[in-house]
Amino acid sequence: MVAPGPTTLHLVSDEETSKRRQILDGARNVFMDLGFDGASMGEIARSAGVSKGTLYVYFADKNRLFEAIVEQEMLEQQKVAFNFDPERDVATTLRDFGQTYIQWLCRPGGGSAIRTVTAIAERMPEVGRRFYEQVLESRINRLADYRRSLRSATAS
Repeated sequence: MVAPGPTTLHLVSDEETSKRRQILDGARNVFMDLGFDGASMGEIARSAGVSKGTLYVYFADKNRLFEAIVEQEMLEQQKVAFNFDPERDVATTLRDFGQTYIQWLCRPGGGSAIRTVTAIAERMPEVGRRFYEQVLESRINRLADYRRSLRSATAS
């Protein structure tokens, strides 16, 4: 039996993180403007201000780049907090939820992100499934839990 060799630890520099962010920002703009099918790696490289070679250093292909954008979008959307405290006034809670959700959807690229993921979900079902579970389903479940807690409180 051969023991595996030591794993090399690769520290990500600020420059690499910055360049990756630059690529993701450029790619997001292209995907939102042209959709997945209309986007090309050349167009993404131009939008990001990098060479195609640099683009391929960070992402193997357009699918991996798109998945990275969806992952980033999921992380951003999970930061949006809703206060579903059952002790709080119901009208205030629901109004705040609606306003926050609409602001989130109306931010630049907000609704476009959902449409883009939905459009590609048939070809990339795993991406669509993760987006649904981690963003949409979690919000639906939190709202349903809030409604159940209200029914339990009134039944007591």
